[in-house]
Amino acid sequence: MAARVYTAVEDYDGTGRNEILFDGIPIPHVPYTESSPDDFTWGYSGAGPTNVARSILEHALSIVDSNLNVNPADYQIAFREQYVSSQDGWWTVDHAEVIEFVNSRGRENRR
Repeated sequence: MAARVYTAVEDYDGTGRNEILFDGIPIPHVPYTESSPDDFTWGYSGAGPTNVARSILEHALSIVDSNLNVNPADYQIAFREQYVSSQDGWWTVDHAEVIEFVNSRGRENRR
């Protein structure tokens, strides 16, 4: 089975905006608050990177058959800091790595 991958793309041809693709298809933008701008950016700690983190987490958790029973909002800042804030240009993260991140954070919270 091929790896399922999130790819951050600057100025995506289909929209002219930065997008996060999952297996080549843009994922929905999920703003981390109702008032946050609807943009995907990375390379710093702010609203755009937090939107990226929240959107990847929401999408990743929506396509797994599991009983993780977690709220993506609880993980978005840590995920942003580990995977999004330091990125530049196009970058990728595997779906399995996203799920492992949530699982490992959940184990830490249960200690």
